[in-house]
Amino acid sequence: MEGHEMMLESYHPSAKLTTPSMSCRFLEVDFLDSRTWSGDDDLDLGDLSQLYSHFRPVVSEETRRMRRIYTRRVPGAEALQEDAGDEPVTQELCLDEGEPFTQLCTTTSLVKTGPRPGVFASHSNIEDGVVRVWRHWLERMAAKCAIAPEQRDQSTILWADATKNVGLRFHVTQVAQEQAPILHSRDEDPPVTYSLRYEELLVRTSQVLLAMEKSAVQEIVDSGFVMQLDAKSAHAIETVLMAPAMRPFFPQAVAVM
Repeated sequence: MEGHEMMLESYHPSAKLTTPSMSCRFLEVDFLDSRTWSGDDDLDLGDLSQLYSHFRPVVSEETRRMRRIYTRRVPGAEALQEDAGDEPVTQELCLDEGEPFTQLCTTTSLVKTGPRPGVFASHSNIEDGVVRVWRHWLERMAAKCAIAPEQRDQSTILWADATKNVGLRFHVTQVAQEQAPILHSRDEDPPVTYSLRYEELLVRTSQVLLAMEKSAVQEIVDSGFVMQLDAKSAHAIETVLMAPAMRPFFPQAVAVM
């Protein structure tokens, strides 16, 4: 994935405009079950479809730098610390009394870095999804993480789509309530807040490969010229397609015999 970067957006619907994108650092490729893969063994299509690429979501130094610039321009905004390097991503989810679940909207993309920070040479969307985060799951995961923080079984993964192409693994902690608890009946779930630390982004490896292929095609098209061979012709016809910015000057494609 040299030159490419996995990007993740994950936010509560009410916080879309204030939640920064996450850069995702590659960790490993493996199966979710007990099988192991050394990286040298040949895989058939069935095996490839079960292989997952693992990434660590972080707030990059570049993202924090842009946020610092923004806060300096906003009167009264709290100054952000200028720590170097990647920063772990944490997010709080609040459930009101009797609320059984909350939601996270997610977008996973593969980008190719451009000549300047924040500029992408290509962008390939992998998955848009909605993760439903249930109260009982949060409670169970908080108990699990308190006992064994490094658990990696599939119950710790929340999938963003029905086909399980993209999933998220969290470390969950219940946040202590600062105010006095409100009286409620035994049949009602109390209001509660959980802190989620993003541990891993899991993407089906076949989807990563497809995204890289789309990225390569997009980069070629945007470079200005694409040579296509017309296999139906008795003579190989090379059609030169112009990039969008050049089409006003060359309204028709040029055919070369």
